[in-house]
Formats: sequence, structure tokens, C-alpha cells
Amino acid sequence: MIIENTLLTASQICTLFILMGVGALCRRLNILTDKAVESLVKLLVNIVTPALIIDAFQCPFQSELLGDLAITAAISAIFHILLILLCTALFPGRDDSNPVIRMASVFSNAGFMGLPLEYAILGKAGVFFGSVYIASFNCFIWTWGIATLQDKTKSSLRPIFVNPGCIGLTIGLSLFFSSCTIPKPIAEPLYALSSLNTPLAMLAVGYNLGSVKPAIIAKSAAFYFAAAIRLVLSPLLMIGLICITRPFINIGRPASIALVIAAAAPVAALVAVLSAKYKKNMPLATGLVSGTTLLSIATLPPAVAAAMYIFK
Repeated sequence: MIIENTLLTASQICTLFILMGVGALCRRLNILTDKAVESLVKLLVNIVTPALIIDAFQCPFQSELLGDLAITAAISAIFHILLILLCTALFPGRDDSNPVIRMASVFSNAGFMGLPLEYAILGKAGVFFGSVYIASFNCFIWTWGIATLQDKTKSSLRPIFVNPGCIGLTIGLSLFFSSCTIPKPIAEPLYALSSLNTPLAMLAVGYNLGSVKPAIIAKSAAFYFAAAIRLVLSPLLMIGLICITRPFINIGRPASIALVIAAAAPVAALVAVLSAKYKKNMPLATGLVSGTTLLSIATLPPAVAAAMYIFK
């Protein structure tokens, strides 16, 4: 069973990495440019991802799903808090590198890497629960994440609620709770837009991977610490949290697996973006995003396969 689950996960991840390879090839052949990919990412963040989330919530209200939503939200929040406490203790200070290491260790690429994999393995149910994890991700990255990169502790709460992911989640939840079905003339283009998420996201990630310089990454001890926490410790922590929860509060298999996929994803691309904005060791941040994405080829399949076996 474990071997079958590993092969299934590896097959889905292989598809994603082939698409990433096409993105890297487009960079090498100058088919895509930095500006083009920047526009591509804006399209993904502002249009495609909200469409994907809204489409995933197009199902009649069910009390069972409501319970899983609440548990998923609670586990996601506890998971982020535990990682924040751990990384703050391990990497204290506000020098040039430690804030980046803390951010990279805590925040996964649950959007660009997590959602496509959740959709590939679990279908709409994966996106349904993966979106709840992303809502928790947004709450912590726009508060604690910004504060840890700034030289001051005060940060705005506005981006937590006013961002495309949370807006899409709000619309999706409203439709779910009201059991409202979107009319077909709107539902079909919405589905078409949501279908763009996986190929466009992987092309963008692959394009950025094309600029990775392995020699720079290999010399950084900080890279290995952050990568170990993000790719190995994080999925183990999430599996442990779910196992502790299940005897007391039942959580469904799709929600459990979606949470592990989100937790096992490589470093969030937003870490590099915010590191550049706040002038905190941009080369390290970029190396962590790109390097852990490459390493996840080896770490994601066993993590997801283990979750599929444990949470039968």
C-alpha cells in the first residue's frame, strides 16, 4: 500500500515537475521574460487562484464538511503557531539572515505547489480544505511574517483580509453555506479559469528555478537548517497533530491528506518577494524557494504516501 501511494504521488508530482521543466526551458530559450512571468504571477494570484477556490466550494452545504472545515482551520492555526515558536527559539535576532530562515521554515508554497497537488490527488475536496490552510497562512504571513522582517514590530492587519485568496475564500464559503449554485454561463468560464492554475503556476515556478545557482546554495548552512524544517519536520509535525486530534474529533481523510500536502510543500515564493521588499538577504531567500522546490521531488512523495496510508 505504501509503495502504491508513493508511486501515485510521485506520478502526480512528476507531472508538475515536467511542467516546471517547460518553464525553465522557456527561460533558456527566451520564450518568457521576467516581465512576462511577473504578469503571469499577477494573473494567477488575482484571477486564477480565487476562481479555483470559488469553484472548489461549488457543492451543497453538508454538516460533515462544516465540521472538517472547522477542524482544518484549527489544526492549521496550531501548526503555524508551533512552527513560529520553534523557529523563533532556534533562529533569534533581526540580522540579515535569521528573519529569512524563520519565514522560510514556517511558510510553505501551499498555493502554487500545494493546491495543484491537492487537486491532482484529491480533486475538488483537496482544494476545498487546502484553501482553509491558505487562509491561516495569510493570517500569519501578513502579521508575524511582516513583523519578523521589519525592524519594528507594528504591521498592518489590512492585507490579512484584503487579498485575492481571502476574497475568493469568502465568496466560496458564502456560496457553500447558502448552497447557492453559480449559473452555468458564469460557472463554465470560472471552471476554465480554475483549470489554468496548475500549468501556469508550474511554468512560473519552473522559470524562476532556471536562475538557481547550486554552488551558492550549497555553501549556506542556513539553507540546510531551513530546508530540513520545511520539508521534513513540518509534514511530521502536521501528521502528529492530526493523529493527536483524530481520537477526540473525527477529521476526514481528504482534509487530513490536504493538510499534510500543504505542510510538506517547499518554501513559499512570497518569502522571496517579501525579503526583497524589506531588504533581508534576498539571495538566501531565492535560494531557499528554488532549492527546496527541487528537493521536494524527493521529500513530497513519501510524506504524502505516508499520510495516505496512515489516514485510511
